[in-house]
Amino acid sequence: MRFWALCLLMMVFMIGCETASPKAPDDTKPTLMVFFAHWCGHCKRVAPIVAQIEAAGGDVERIDIDAQPEVARQYGVTRVPTFFIYQSGQDVQQTHDIHVVLAAFPWVESPSATK
Repeated sequence: MRFWALCLLMMVFMIGCETASPKAPDDTKPTLMVFFAHWCGHCKRVAPIVAQIEAAGGDVERIDIDAQPEVARQYGVTRVPTFFIYQSGQDVQQTHDIHVVLAAFPWVESPSATK
């Protein structure tokens, strides 16, 4: 079910990028796509930070690479966690560093655990 929701989300992004429709005010906020695995220790450590970004109004999409390996392959994900940051529907950055993610969401307070 989540796979189809992700496919629909990607189609909306692609259609939105190709049409000249007016953008919603929230298009200025970045979107975070997180590839993770339940067995990954680092993924577990950054999960509260990702949840904090979402709680602060950030748009977050989580993809479990074990449950959706075809999506991970499509995005070229070879290690976890991998973060894709989108701004106005455009892929701005791919990173493995939570500090880079926090810089893209300046309204989220950086937890002391990441310092």
